[in-house]
Amino acid sequence: MTEENNLLEIKNLVVQFPSGDRYVNAVNGVNLTIRKGEILGIVGESGCGKSVSLFSVLRLLPPQAKVSGEIWFEGRDLLKLPLKEIRAIRGKSISMIFQEPMTSLNPAFKIGEQISEAIRLHKGCGKKAAMAEALELLKLVEVPDAEKRLTCYPHQLSGGLRQRVMIAMALACRPQILLADEPTTALDVTIQAQILRLMVKLKEEYGMSIAIVTHDMGVVAETAQRVSVFYFGRVVEEAETTELFDHPTHPYTEGLLGCIPSMNTNAERLNTIEGMIPNPLDPPKGCAFRSRCPYASEICRHEVPTLREVSRDHSAACHFAKERYARI
Repeated sequence: MTEENNLLEIKNLVVQFPSGDRYVNAVNGVNLTIRKGEILGIVGESGCGKSVSLFSVLRLLPPQAKVSGEIWFEGRDLLKLPLKEIRAIRGKSISMIFQEPMTSLNPAFKIGEQISEAIRLHKGCGKKAAMAEALELLKLVEVPDAEKRLTCYPHQLSGGLRQRVMIAMALACRPQILLADEPTTALDVTIQAQILRLMVKLKEEYGMSIAIVTHDMGVVAETAQRVSVFYFGRVVEEAETTELFDHPTHPYTEGLLGCIPSMNTNAERLNTIEGMIPNPLDPPKGCAFRSRCPYASEICRHEVPTLREVSRDHSAACHFAKERYARI
């Protein structure tokens, strides 16, 4: 894939948060690319640095966070831009959907007021025009009885409708990139499927790029063209979705896929990955996954594996990546 196809590039991103009298790494050298017109799935357990990496793109982390590295978008490093320029990019070129819409929507204002405010902020149009556009956005994201919903408060809507409202707000300026932080986590399976279908439809109609953070490999299989697997603040595997599911090369990816329930098994217990993510206050030497890895050897105790290519557009951070790939 050519560099011209890359819309946003994260290079060697490191994010640290204070803990007592020291700083700990939440993200530890992440390299990530969002390509034009794709849906990128970002997966891994809680605490792996997925959401923190996305929040870094729009500089939404708390002020005490230490952030280094580079995030390139349209020839500019977003980490070095003045905050005024970042505010102009937020919502207009790059938008974000958060996990729980009730924490993002203002309970004191009606839905129409909140969507139209975002439109007026970036487009500078009048109140009436903004409200008319807000109505069209609600129709676009398939909110039933859209005109009536404009006058509702957030608490009067279901979780699925609130998430559609958040998507409508994110689409107000037709952004090039949509960052979605676990957008379906709090929804039931039926509503989750509807939201995912909507996001795929929007991607196809408007040609936007979408990055979805999720714990759910089923969500990835349903929507994403490419997948980045995070573990302990690093990307440990990256590939096209079909390739990753057919040839999981990192043992952690293999474990995640092994945890997907199957209708074709009579097992009494669901599969799990034994152990826990290491404590960031006491990071292990060598490979961070070695204490949970059934294939760990002596080299894993001392050397941190780097992300290396095992086939075209497929990379894994494992000392035995090429050997494992050859055996799959």
